[in-house]
Amino acid sequence: MGGAGKPLIFLAGSGDTAHRFDGFAPQFAKKYHVYGITRRGFGASSHPAPANGNYSADHLGDDVVAVMKALHIERPVLVGHSMAGEELSSVGSRFPERSPDSSISMPQRISLSTIRHTRFLKLR
Repeated sequence: MGGAGKPLIFLAGSGDTAHRFDGFAPQFAKKYHVYGITRRGFGASSHPAPANGNYSADHLGDDVVAVMKALHIERPVLVGHSMAGEELSSVGSRFPERSPDSSISMPQRISLSTIRHTRFLKLR
């Protein structure tokens, strides 16, 4: 997605891909370097069998940390909705050295108007 500044990672909810954020993520690129992650099992990501905890919060959190390591991202702002909240909790509780300075988890589908009202990422 691009941009400059502090890293910001969008995590889509169940059934969505990182393209869920295409409509509004560019507005954050003025202040953040924006990334979007499509979790395993969705979109073009791998689709491991739903066995052995492959889709547990910890495995999904491990995927987020693996992306952060591969891209050399340290302490990003993490924004997620729906089941992404479980991933945010997993990352924060198990990887304190990589934990974000702030994270936002929303239970509903995410939209620009929802994010605009958060204190951390206010666009105005």
